[in-house]
Amino acid sequence: MDAYCVVLAPIYDERSNEFCLSCDLSQSSFSTESASNVETCFGYANYTDARQCYNGNPHGGGHGGVGGLMLDPIDSCNDPLFFLHHAYLDKLWWEWQMADLPRRLYDMGGNNTASQYILDQAGLSQPGGGGMFWIMMGIRERSRR
Repeated sequence: MDAYCVVLAPIYDERSNEFCLSCDLSQSSFSTESASNVETCFGYANYTDARQCYNGNPHGGGHGGVGGLMLDPIDSCNDPLFFLHHAYLDKLWWEWQMADLPRRLYDMGGNNTASQYILDQAGLSQPGGGGMFWIMMGIRERSRR
């Protein structure tokens, strides 16, 4: 896999982290974003099933198809393709909602928290998981008057 630093564009020479852009294109991963897989997701009537489908195929296929930095669950947002990919997913999600807007606009299933895997990758814990927010974030409590 090759890694390159960006030398043109608005993000030129931005090196706040110790990496440069990289990719490892995979046609087999891209194929999970096929129209038939998107249609399968579109066919689910409830949030829980549709979300799981979109997250598995169209979402995972974009990250896996590009590879490299896009496979990093924490730093993939540093790849400019991340935003193009997620804008496409937002479009698909809005189309799914519009198919039955009164029911789907506010449909929500399960907990609205990050999975433990993602939190572990970032070195974080679930909110409220054993400490006050400001302690977990390393913020000193202000004295109360």
